[in-house]
Amino acid sequence: ILGAGYDVKKVSPRQKLVDDVLEGKVSGSVILTASGGGGHEWEMSKDQVAITNLPATSKAHTTVDNLTEGEMWYFRNRPILKNGNMGNWCGWIKFMIR
Repeated sequence: ILGAGYDVKKVSPRQKLVDDVLEGKVSGSVILTASGGGGHEWEMSKDQVAITNLPATSKAHTTVDNLTEGEMWYFRNRPILKNGNMGNWCGWIKFMIR
């Protein structure tokens, strides 16, 4: 291909989303991702007992802002199924806010 003067197209494999919490672009924010596509419900908690519901999304990711640096939080999600039912909650994901 190169000998004929053509460029080789670089293909990067598409990464499958997993249940995860990542540092946000701004201090005190996190990006939550969920396995599978489609809508998801989200929750967060400091102790896995007192739970704060986050807004549901139509995609498998969301951002949470205005968290205090140095605090430990737990996050989880569950899929919103096509028939209107809800899937199972994923396990709690522990994350230290930076």
